[in-house]
Amino acid sequence: MDNVSSDKKDWAANLKYPMGWLKYFSGMMVDVRMENFVIIDLPEAKQYFDFCNYNWRFGIRGEHAGEDRLNDFRECLASRGFNLADIPEWHPEAVELVDSVQDMIKEVQFSRSTHEGMDNTSRIVKAVWPTLYEWMVQDNQEDKEPEENESGHDNSNWGDPDDVKQNSDRVVIKIEISRKSKEEDSEGKGKGKSDENEESNGGPSEKSDSEPKEDGNSTEEDDEPAESTEDEEKSNGESAAEGDKDSEDGNPDEPDFKGVLKAIAAELKSDEKVAEDEVGPYLSKLVDVEVDEARKDRTAYSEKVVLTPYHDHDLSAYLYLKKQVQRQIQPTASALKKLLEPTPDQKYSNQRSGRLNVTKVWSASIMDDPNVFNRHVKGTPAQDARILVLDDISGSTGLWATPGVSRIDAMKRAMVLLSEATEAAKIPTAVYAFTEDDYSLSDGKIVYPLTGSEDTKSIKKGTIIHPLKPYERLSNVEKGFIGALEPQNSNRDTLALQWAVDALKPYRESIRLLIVLSDGEPCFKAGEDENTMRSIVQQAQKQGIDVLCLFIGPEKSFPTVKKMYPGGAIFVSKNLVRDLTQQILQIIKRRRK
Repeated sequence: MDNVSSDKKDWAANLKYPMGWLKYFSGMMVDVRMENFVIIDLPEAKQYFDFCNYNWRFGIRGEHAGEDRLNDFRECLASRGFNLADIPEWHPEAVELVDSVQDMIKEVQFSRSTHEGMDNTSRIVKAVWPTLYEWMVQDNQEDKEPEENESGHDNSNWGDPDDVKQNSDRVVIKIEISRKSKEEDSEGKGKGKSDENEESNGGPSEKSDSEPKEDGNSTEEDDEPAESTEDEEKSNGESAAEGDKDSEDGNPDEPDFKGVLKAIAAELKSDEKVAEDEVGPYLSKLVDVEVDEARKDRTAYSEKVVLTPYHDHDLSAYLYLKKQVQRQIQPTASALKKLLEPTPDQKYSNQRSGRLNVTKVWSASIMDDPNVFNRHVKGTPAQDARILVLDDISGSTGLWATPGVSRIDAMKRAMVLLSEATEAAKIPTAVYAFTEDDYSLSDGKIVYPLTGSEDTKSIKKGTIIHPLKPYERLSNVEKGFIGALEPQNSNRDTLALQWAVDALKPYRESIRLLIVLSDGEPCFKAGEDENTMRSIVQQAQKQGIDVLCLFIGPEKSFPTVKKMYPGGAIFVSKNLVRDLTQQILQIIKRRRK
């Protein structure tokens, strides 16, 4: 700021300068030094710096070369700082001006500190400014300043001074070691040449014409500075990083970037896989679902269901619901973990039946004691489990479950409890919601909800299933989907239930549990009824998948629910944690037999 002025007299006198130009010089040269130090410390970073500098940092570098001396100067100065190839079309006067401060640019690159780097940058400004200002006056550009980077540095974080100094010192030491090593190599080569000359001239006793005379004066040849070798230049720490190829004029050739492009392609492929894994469960798609009741009087039929992300998000609603069930989360998680733990073998003595204990037979007649048997109960191994939760979000879920609590809110509380508890118990759990609604196909892509601009011929009606929480994930994304759920339209439980059973089939856990949250008021299509639901549940059990229904609805509908979910209906208005764990215990006992 001490060097900033808006007075053109200061500019003409080379005393102070426009803010935009000082920002350009200081910002660019800080980056020049930083990149050079990083490359010295981490040589593998050079190819990435070069790739960005050639292809991104300057936009299309050289796009307007030759049109404006000031612009060409800035581009050439920065390119030299980053050891990039020159653009042949740059204005010759701009290149000549940069050539005049080339040594100063190198001093900036190897400055021991940012402060020293800025001092060296000030020297560059002092040296080039009279010429730059002359060009400005000639081209009527006195009020035109370099364009600033829109992002600026307002959000930059300064490093810890001690850490910065340690990093800088480490690089400086590397530079000094490199210089010393190359100086020694250079001296060794020079000595070798001297010895060779002595031998060719008959030994060290013979003095050559180039040696100092006895009076201490040297020959004219001695007065001429020796040509510096490439090694000597590099020993000053001023060569491009290892791997650069220089053309005959000393200007580095532009790399082909084959290696870095190959590496970037591999990184992109890896990133794409991560993105697919992240987004995959939420990709919209159509899935064929076949319902086969395996009954003589019913023929199998197949229809499509739509898998598509829920159209709303409300994290705050989820967090509010979590507070309401917070006290139940850990007890539920503990109960689930305990149910899955192995049980040891048990031995019981003094039983009225079982294996005869012969050592106590004598007491049967003398003491009239019939408890002479032992019983052995074999333990069970640990169980692994996987749970899929399927929630009904039909229009009827907007009705009251209990005074002041809607069915949908009670269902969401249950979903939050199950999601948090199974996460704590490390049981893979996925959560879905379903409804029946209109959707459209546009260029093969699913449109839901409808925007109102669809061609009526493209509109179809079907079962919509929303993935809310994939297995082993419970981030704010998943929580927001669950929190945002609201009653939608109708619900065809048969197709959604069959889809959920099919989704669990590929897994091989010993306990595969499908939990349906329902208000007991499904919508059936022609040929479907409660027996269709019952048949799907029973077939799932034969395939190792147990189905429970957490019923949240009017008590009068519960008998129908018990018919549809034989042996697996739980009335949520009662103690959910107790009833749920007891029901799961019965399932585990049944599966362990």
